Amino acid sequence: MASGPAPAPVASVPSGDRPRLLVVDDEQAICDLIREVAAGLGFEVQTASDSATIDALLGAGHDVTVL
Repeated sequence: MASGPAPAPVASVPSGDRPRLLVVDDEQAICDLIREVAAGLGFEVQTASDSATIDALLGAGHDVTVL
């Protein structure tokens, strides 16, 4: 069995330097999954799955927004 190169390791965010991530999706399960992964990497994560929440959070100064 041939093996390819090993996948690159995923770097986490240094402690005390937590960038803010906003995840926007109409499927709450997708928001929850991305929140778990990103929080594990050191991000401060907020999610929005409805228009009222999106409107409230879009101008909150997140470092990254995932739509």
